[in-house]
Amino acid sequence: MNFNLQQYLGSEYGKSVTDMFTFTGQEPEDVLDAKLLKILELTNKSLMASESENFVGYFYNSGFATNEFLAKNTDDLSYQDILFGALDEIQKSNGLTDRELPAFVPYMSLFLYYDFIESPYYPILFNWKYNNFTDACKLIGVEVIEDLPLQKDIADRINLYILLCDNLDAYREKNNITKAELCSLLYGYAPKYFDSIKTEESELLASPTRIWFAGASKGDYDQLTTIGTGIWQCNPLTQRGDIVVMYALSPHSHIHSVWRAVQDATFNPFDIYCDRIEVGHIVEVPHISSKELKEDSFTKEIPIIRKNLQGLNGVELTIDQYKYLQKMFKAKDSSFDISVLPQIERAELDLNKPLAIEKDVEENLLIPLLEKLGYSSVRGEDWDRQLAVKLGRNEKYIPDFVFFPREISSHQINAPFIIEAKYDFKNARQLKKDFDQGVSYAHPLRSKLMGICDKEQIRIYRADADGMFFEDTSIVFHDFWGNISADAEVFNRLKKLIGRDVIAKMA
Repeated sequence: MNFNLQQYLGSEYGKSVTDMFTFTGQEPEDVLDAKLLKILELTNKSLMASESENFVGYFYNSGFATNEFLAKNTDDLSYQDILFGALDEIQKSNGLTDRELPAFVPYMSLFLYYDFIESPYYPILFNWKYNNFTDACKLIGVEVIEDLPLQKDIADRINLYILLCDNLDAYREKNNITKAELCSLLYGYAPKYFDSIKTEESELLASPTRIWFAGASKGDYDQLTTIGTGIWQCNPLTQRGDIVVMYALSPHSHIHSVWRAVQDATFNPFDIYCDRIEVGHIVEVPHISSKELKEDSFTKEIPIIRKNLQGLNGVELTIDQYKYLQKMFKAKDSSFDISVLPQIERAELDLNKPLAIEKDVEENLLIPLLEKLGYSSVRGEDWDRQLAVKLGRNEKYIPDFVFFPREISSHQINAPFIIEAKYDFKNARQLKKDFDQGVSYAHPLRSKLMGICDKEQIRIYRADADGMFFEDTSIVFHDFWGNISADAEVFNRLKKLIGRDVIAKMA
């Protein structure tokens, strides 16, 4: 264990968090309740039952069911059997569906940790933001389970808790600390560390690339008008900065507001719905009812509205559909200021600059486009230009633009994406030659995406599973500079493919 973790455990704050998680199993009810509420303060942003009475109630409910289950079973049971047996009792006594069981694991885990002092049970107090838990594990050095079960695999999602406990207990033994001290690191040290490294820049949202529908239930609706933040079911492709149009479900049945996703979608195995987003930056809009949506000549043809808005969470809207909704907002209330709503951007490139040679294509078209796609304008930060790659003694490959190059060894540099710029493709024969040249650069760099462009157009190709590029079947984007500049849909399609955030994740 490193020095910082040791210092934390010896600090007054570290000791106080350790004390929260130190139980004998025989605490008076008032002492137990006080500790539970302190634990809730540390974790309420990551738990579905954030209200204190719900949290404490879930704890006791899981405890009663566990005791009833153990009273019926005198044989020695594995701690996996105890978990599944207790959840079975909870399901029967509360009438829960299978889908709801994984969401009960965090509360059950806290009771099992409390009631089985010597066992390798640990509280995993995350069902809304499981990525917080994995980040905390990575920070302190606990092995993380990368391959998570699918949403449909209920038993595997529950059993994931056992696997996590195994990893946590291995870490505890290796570092010779108590279970309570390990909990203190996860729930006390890690959150403070992550808060300390946040900057104003890290809180800024990326430009939106997609627009999504989401539904707010009756309970969610009350939250909309009070806190102005929320966590909702979403499409797993949702990214930080995306636009979320919130539809309030029955009994309200109207579009209520427009939000921004403040984090990428996360997969939460201990949840009813695994894919979740956190949203903020609410702008309440003039309410458009479901009746109005179904009667309007344009919106009634939107597929999700034709389906009576059933299963709308995570349905993507086009830019034209979103723009039309804005017209409806304005028609409903002429005083509403549409400019306060987030928008999908156009590239708006300056197409009047001279294009006489290949360098002009790079300087006057490609680099300005890269800036619109979120890349730094400074060479060497997100991309490099004419990067020399030595293969053997004599050969050098020098692609025009190499994105996020990473040195693997003295003879190997990898880069997820390259672009080769030309002045003019001229004809099919020249285009084939330029494509082949791009491939000759992409292969040694093991690039997953490759682009070629000239003064008229840009083309993007994706490698197949074997890393191969083919001129006809590998192309995933092709359009002209004028369309990219003027049409937000076209630019947005390109941004989804090669935007900075997309390529950075591939590096």
